[in-house]
Amino acid sequence: MRCANPSCVNDLPEGATARRRYCSGACRQAGARARQRPPGQTRVGGAGAAELEAAVRRLAGELSESAARVAEEAADSPPRAVALTGLPRKVHEVMRAAVAYERAAGTSWEEIGRRLELHPDTARRRYQPRTDGERQAAAAESWAPSMRARQLRMAADVSSRGLYLMERFPETTVRGRILFGDQGEGRDGFLRLLYDVVLAREPHLAPDPQAVAAAVAEVDLAAVDAAFAALDRGVRLFLAQEPYTVWQEQLRSHVPDLDEVKGPQWQAKRGMAAYYRRATAPYTGIDGYPTSRGWPYQGACQTLDAILATTTGAHAPGSPVQLRDGSTAYVLHLQWFGTGGGPDGYTIMPTGTGGDTEIRADQVTGAAGPEGTR
Repeated sequence: MRCANPSCVNDLPEGATARRRYCSGACRQAGARARQRPPGQTRVGGAGAAELEAAVRRLAGELSESAARVAEEAADSPPRAVALTGLPRKVHEVMRAAVAYERAAGTSWEEIGRRLELHPDTARRRYQPRTDGERQAAAAESWAPSMRARQLRMAADVSSRGLYLMERFPETTVRGRILFGDQGEGRDGFLRLLYDVVLAREPHLAPDPQAVAAAVAEVDLAAVDAAFAALDRGVRLFLAQEPYTVWQEQLRSHVPDLDEVKGPQWQAKRGMAAYYRRATAPYTGIDGYPTSRGWPYQGACQTLDAILATTTGAHAPGSPVQLRDGSTAYVLHLQWFGTGGGPDGYTIMPTGTGGDTEIRADQVTGAAGPEGTR
């Protein structure tokens, strides 16, 4: 006896009792769905099914013609790649139309997956019609693992950590103040140069390679940042030196060493030296006075403040905070003096004013509402 599911061509299993009507549970479910449909909404047959069947036949005919043309060309010479490029697309179109026809006839995804030798979930993802929003969400989901892997690789490599930090903390505006700005020659290049000079001066700040490797293996970005915390703080303390000419002179004296590097890293080191020269090259400004592109100093300091805030539980630049006197403010910078622990102070912009104020860290009691941000 044949299975009672109209879209199934299988016979009932050998030894089936007289009461058995379906060959499998999937066909039993398809039959139940067909019985539950209200009159007038039958999916088997009718204009909708006829259109789907016509589409399947048309696409199958086009596929057959394309295959015949390729076969004719191959009779005299190997088929050209250009002749084959359209076949996968046509095959996929035929498959989508055929699956749509089967679904309209009530065939379950389990049965479709079995016939296509696919898992039912795979068959559904591959052939189920999607809206534009669903397609965009699926694309974003498929890209997410590769984007996370890229971010992890950049964060774990000292030569690309500056780029990772710049992408993680993009330029923004809070109450008219620019935070994480890229004025000058660019934050990523500046941070890359800073990490190099600090490691050359204080190699003990380098992260533990085993800790970094373990964090990468666990796909744990927070653990990578924790491994780099000492180096991140070293770079931030380097920029905290006063007057500014102290760290600027240390950068200048580091450039000749970059020019002398030999071996696998010579291109990266020369790139840092070239960055330094672009930032400091003099030119005549629009006011007629000599100037230079300079460094994105404020943006780099705020970027390092932000990553250190995540590893110490502090308030990052741009965060609204509650003060001990009951007022609120926005964090502009964090002040670091020691080699461990949280920040020693904050530079804040009190709500309702445009000025800067320096306060001790213990004057901040917690986070405030995000009013005034944009």
